[in-house]
Amino acid sequence: MRKQKSGRDNPITKNNREGKMINKKFIKKSLAVMLSTAMIFTTGMPITALQNTVKADTVSDVTAAPKCEELTKWTFDSDTESWAKSGWSSTGLTGSVANEDGKLKFTADYTTITATWYQGDIQLYKSADYSEATNASMELYCKTSDHQPTKVDIIFANSGGNNAKDSVSLANVTDKETVQINGEDYTKYNLSIPLNMSETNVGYRQATTNLIIQVVRGDATFSGDVYFDNITLNKDTYSLIHNSTHARHFCELQMILVQ
Repeated sequence: MRKQKSGRDNPITKNNREGKMINKKFIKKSLAVMLSTAMIFTTGMPITALQNTVKADTVSDVTAAPKCEELTKWTFDSDTESWAKSGWSSTGLTGSVANEDGKLKFTADYTTITATWYQGDIQLYKSADYSEATNASMELYCKTSDHQPTKVDIIFANSGGNNAKDSVSLANVTDKETVQINGEDYTKYNLSIPLNMSETNVGYRQATTNLIIQVVRGDATFSGDVYFDNITLNKDTYSLIHNSTHARHFCELQMILVQ
C-alpha cells in the first residue's frame, strides 16, 4: 500500500477533523440562537437589543462577564452626607450617627427596645429615582467581640406608604476580614445585595423618598457602634435581565459558547 507523504493529512482524518470543526461551530451558533430566544421570552428584549449582546459568528462578543457601573455612592469622606438615624427603627431604640475617620458611625442601644423585633435603622430622606439600580453594596463594620447582626435590609420607601425591600443574611457573607478601628478588632463585611427587579419594585424605587438601611439583630442585648462605608447603588450592564436567575443562566451559556 502506498504511504501518505509526511505532513499530508489522510483524507479520512481530514474529513473527520473538518466535520468536528463544523459541528463545533454549528453548536456555538445553535446555542447563541437559543440564548437569544430565551432572553427575548424571559426579558421581553427585542432582537435588535440583543444583537450587540449575542452574535453567533463572533464568540468574543459574549465572553465578557457582566459588569457594574456605580449610579450613586456615599463615601462619608468628611461628613454624614445627610444620613441620619431612622424612625423606622424598633420602638424604644435610641441612637445617633456621626462621621468618624471617613466612615458613618451608627451608635445604637438595642437594650431600650420595647418592640418584639430588633432593628436599628439609618436613612437618607431625599426624593430620588433609583429605578435603574440592580444591586446595592456597602461595607459594614461590627466589633468582632460583639454578638453579630443577623441580616441587613435595604428599603426604598415612598410617600405612598409603599416600599421595595431586599436583604442579605450576614451568616452567608464570606467576603469579610478583620480590621482595626480605634485599636479594637472589627469584622468588615463586604455586602452585596441583589435588588428585586419586578415591575412593582422598580416602580417603588423610581419614586423613592426615603432610603433606609436596617441592621437586624436576634435580641435586644446590643449597645454600641457599627460603621458603614461606601454605600453604593449599582447597575449591571445586563440590567434588562430582570432577575439574578436569568443573569446566572446568561453567564453559564456564555461559558459554553467559548469552550
